[in-house]
This record gives sequence, C-alpha cells and structure tokens, in this order.
Amino acid sequence: MSIAVFGGSFNPLHIGHIKLIEKVKEVFGFDNIVLLPSNNPPHKIGKGDIPFEIKIEMLNELLDENTSVCKIEGKDDKIHYTADTVVELKKIYGEFTFVMGGDSMLNFHSWKNPDFIARSVPIIVGARGNFNIEKEVDKYNNSGGKITVFDFDCDVSSQRIRALYELKMGADGLVTPKTDQIIKKYNLYHYYENLVEEVKKRLNPDRFRHTCSVVLTALKLNEQAGLPFEKVFLSSLLHDVAKNEKMAKYPVPEGTENTEVMHAFLGAEIAQRELDIGDKEILDAIRFHTTARENMTALDKIVYLADMIEENRKFEGVENLRKISFSDYDKGFKKAIERSYEYLLGKGKDIYYLTKSAYDRYVNN
Repeated sequence: MSIAVFGGSFNPLHIGHIKLIEKVKEVFGFDNIVLLPSNNPPHKIGKGDIPFEIKIEMLNELLDENTSVCKIEGKDDKIHYTADTVVELKKIYGEFTFVMGGDSMLNFHSWKNPDFIARSVPIIVGARGNFNIEKEVDKYNNSGGKITVFDFDCDVSSQRIRALYELKMGADGLVTPKTDQIIKKYNLYHYYENLVEEVKKRLNPDRFRHTCSVVLTALKLNEQAGLPFEKVFLSSLLHDVAKNEKMAKYPVPEGTENTEVMHAFLGAEIAQRELDIGDKEILDAIRFHTTARENMTALDKIVYLADMIEENRKFEGVENLRKISFSDYDKGFKKAIERSYEYLLGKGKDIYYLTKSAYDRYVNN
C-alpha cells in the first residue's frame, strides 16, 4: 500500500489543504493519505495556536476509507520536531512519502535536521508558481534527498484566514462550513479583538480599510519569511495607529514633528505606552515603516513593503512591484526603496536622513 503523510499545523483546516490532498491523490495515486496535525511545533509556538483536539475535530470532516488522521503528536505536550516524528512514523507505516506546501519548503532550512528528513523519506511539494524553491530543492536532492515538486495553484494560507477572523472580515469560501462552525463554537481567532477595535476607533474608515489590507498583504509576504504570525499581524495592524493624530503627544525625533513621517515614530510610542506592546521588533517595524533605515530586519521590510503594495494602492508600476514582491520580498523591498526615494526626489521633497541611508545601503550598494 502506498502512503502519503501530509503534516501541517491545520490552524485552521482550509480549502487549500483540501485541494492539496485531492491533487496529491489525483497526480500520485496514493492508496492512503495520512493527515498529521502538529502539536507544539517549534516554529509556531506562541499565542494563536489552537488545542490539538480542535484540530482533530476539524480534520474528522475529511476522513474516508482512503484518508486517516495520525494523532502521534498529541500524545504529550512536548515540542515536536518533524525529524523525530519521521522516525516514529516509519515504525508505524514503514515506507511513506511526506507531503508539504511550497511555503514549508521555503523555510525547510530552519527545521531541525532538514538533510536527515530529506534523506529519510521521499518528499513531494505542492508549490505555487510564484514560489522560488528550486535552489532549496536542488540543495537537498544533491545531498541524497528525493524531493519532487508539482504545480499547485491555490493561494490560501492559514495565517490569512486567522487574520480575516481577527479583523472580522469573514473567510467565506476559504474554510468549509463545518470548520467555520468549529471556529465560532470555540470562539477562535479573537485573541486581538480589543486591539483591533482600538485601532478602528483611532482611524477614519479609509485608513482602517488600508490597515486591514496591509495586514493581509504582510501575511502573504510572510509566506516567504516564515516569521511568527503575532509579530507580522501586530506590526502591520498598528503601523498607522497614529496616522490621524494631529500633534506629537510623545517625543519624536527632532525635525519630524508635523511631517509626513511623524506618524510612524509617534505610532511606535503609542503602541508601547498606550497599547502595551513591548516587543522591540514590532515597535521598530512600526517606527520605520515610512522612512526605512540602513539595517532593516525581515519584519521591517515586510511591513514597509506591504504598506506600499497593498491592493488599494494605485500608482504606475505597482502591479509589477507586487509581482516581484510576492516572488521575492527582498527584491521587492529594494525596488520599493528605490521607487520611494526617486518619487520624493522628483517631487522636490525633503528626504529624511534614514531614508537616504536606506537608499544607499539597499540600492546604491
């Protein structure tokens, strides 16, 4: 019997998971698909994960004579590494093929002992066309791995769905009615409800609409970076929290008062002083989302870029910038810095010194 094991956080189960399972059955003809929900995965620890039992409840909808669920990671509350789980799975199923999405392959290098996993079991990857994973795949295949990639064009992610529920925008068509019922039954994905309401209260409707779009765009870019949901969600949600403020009620850098960049610095102060955000990375992503700076973190880049390319932005070249960014956010960020600098230069506007240093670092260098 040919067996494929599809591991994932399933937080929540969504239509992309279901279509990937169907595609794997269609293309590779496995006799049995084993769904392997994670429990305490090391790269997704933190606020926002859901109890293992709820994942099982969601996955039960998919069970039939050819689809089963393996509960091996639910036996305890320890951190579970795929490298260790693979060894246990071999004892249960013998030979099997591991299935993952393209976003997992992009971040495969950050897993524990990825070379061991690639050599231990064949892997098939369902990847969207905009994911550049060829180098990753070749690296492991050249070291004894057996990784096969097939096209899978379904642009859905668990992080996007979680954000849609957090923002009260609904996820119609992205989850099944059964999963939606489970989410509402357990009141999932309302961890930041009070913060979302606070931001909505502080911004006018158009600015809040922009903010929601920046959140979703940032999470789409994050499929490449694999940063924690909480950091990307909060920094993009709060990036413009001070946009409608008229005065600098907290200290901001000299020379930024009453300028177009003031809101970014003031927003970081408000996030820390009034909204209890203590994470320096989140605060910096808010602080530098307008000016950029010389040494940008991945989170800084994602928020900066999402702010520029979210779907409501209309300027010449934005579609091409989106295309580049959703394929390689680092290249997109450099193009965005270049575009912003040249726009300011062309308009004869003052260019903040941090923006100049960012331009020199990422474009001139």
